[in-house]
Amino acid sequence: PQEQPNMGLSGKLAAETNKVAGGVVLKHVPPAEARKADKRWRLYIFKNDQLQDEPFHIHRSDHYLFGRDVSVADIITAHPSCSKQHAVLQFRLTEKDDEYGLRTTAVRPYLLDLGSVNGTFLNAQSHGWH
Repeated sequence: PQEQPNMGLSGKLAAETNKVAGGVVLKHVPPAEARKADKRWRLYIFKNDQLQDEPFHIHRSDHYLFGRDVSVADIITAHPSCSKQHAVLQFRLTEKDDEYGLRTTAVRPYLLDLGSVNGTFLNAQSHGWH
């Protein structure tokens, strides 16, 4: 019997459009509601209650990629438990109704695990992200 054509999505187009120099395919694509932060957010890295470095100013882009791959990561996580592309901090424009029923908008940060093996932790707590 002749094989029927498969018209399903292969993911090849998405992979090609999401490549950076060097051929690395990014695991995260910013959503349509991605926005730069409207506040001056900072990220502080602590280890054993000690500040490790200068704070990262994370209001200059709509997202920040965490990982070991220095060619694509915005914030390098040089730890063996971290993936090459581990997680992303994504700022998104959100809408909700206030107590008076009026629609309000705000730019809020979201931490997303990118399918890492060991999960993503926020303030030393796992939130079941994998």
